[in-house]
Amino acid sequence: PISQAWGGRANRPILRRPRSLLRRLEEMAEAQAGEGEAKVLTPEQAQDLMQYDLSQRMIPFLDIHLVLPILTFLQESGVYKLEAIQRAQVKLLSQTSMIDYAIEICQSLGETEQMEHLESRREAAFEQVKDEQAKVLPLLQILEEQSEVQKLRECKSIDEICKTFDIDASIIDRLPVYAKIQYDIGAYDLSGELLKHYRLIISQDSERTVITSKQASCTWGSLTCFILTKEFDETADGQERAA
Repeated sequence: PISQAWGGRANRPILRRPRSLLRRLEEMAEAQAGEGEAKVLTPEQAQDLMQYDLSQRMIPFLDIHLVLPILTFLQESGVYKLEAIQRAQVKLLSQTSMIDYAIEICQSLGETEQMEHLESRREAAFEQVKDEQAKVLPLLQILEEQSEVQKLRECKSIDEICKTFDIDASIIDRLPVYAKIQYDIGAYDLSGELLKHYRLIISQDSERTVITSKQASCTWGSLTCFILTKEFDETADGQERAA
């Protein structure tokens, strides 16, 4: 249920691979077909593939959570040293609340001191989710019931929603905050669903005729969640909304 969701260890969604780099990997795989086990890339092969890698150009412009799948692909490709990729993953994960994922990588690297620091943050991350969840719990309970959601859809303004369900408008305003926290722990499915509900509620408010920066941010947040969960039909719709 939405009202009881706690992301725990984050999922690891993988985006489509860059076509040019993927094509070269496929060519090498075909060349090695029939030669037994797949070979580890030689330094020369890795250097050859690097010229097709656009990740370093793209990454500075991407949200951290969109960078992580790219690093996962680069790790699988064998183009870069495993340890270098893992250290980059830990550096990025340390800026999120995906604590267990970061600890798992630190264990493989033998980074005891870094693990202890991350473990000290785990409880704080958990408490943050619980605290924010409690603030929006009345609305989350409404969103769990299809009949209540249908009733919510029939309301014409935020004021009408608040009167119908006996909730304060501040609870609705905090829903994107809770969605962002879920996003930060890697619960992209739940975050996207919460943002979808928020956008629906706001779109019904006839008194809000101007799109605010907060609404725009929620649209972009939804688009990011759809990309990370590979809901490409929703991604296309979100892209149109954001344009």
